[in-house]
Amino acid sequence: MKQYETTRKRFWAGVIDGLILTVLANLRNYLLNDGAFVYNETIIIVFSLLEISYGVLLHFLYGQTVGKMLMKIKVIDVSETKNITLTQSVFRDFFYISSFCVFVVLSVYVIIIGEVSPNVSMVFDWFGYVSLIWFIIEIVTCLFNQKRRALHDLIAGTVVIRTDYLTRLPIEKMA
Repeated sequence: MKQYETTRKRFWAGVIDGLILTVLANLRNYLLNDGAFVYNETIIIVFSLLEISYGVLLHFLYGQTVGKMLMKIKVIDVSETKNITLTQSVFRDFFYISSFCVFVVLSVYVIIIGEVSPNVSMVFDWFGYVSLIWFIIEIVTCLFNQKRRALHDLIAGTVVIRTDYLTRLPIEKMA
């Protein structure tokens, strides 16, 4: 079904969103390395919240991130009759939110201690491996089901469709 043919579009939307998040991460790193700020923990927490909020809030409010808007795809409820809820939006990004929380805690710990211990380094490495495994599972689930739903879509009860098919669906507007 054509409305679910979103795999390439999702890839490019991810690239666009990744570039936007990279700009935020580079700004965060610039502020941390500039040395003008005494409270580096605050910078890490604020920018992490911005990075998490980017996907969660845009998906909840519009069903789309900037990348999805440009690629003309949208996240809707799996029933295909309504927009996603805030809970669904959080569930879609739960893995990334969890990863960010660990990153923030470890980063603040490193700032307070003043060095990266072998145990902290091992945890960072472990999350890298877990992220790679998660990414592979996402691709496999997306490629091998009829509606092209990735694992996070299955968890959240969402589906991504091409926006040119939205006019054919009876989607309720958010109040």
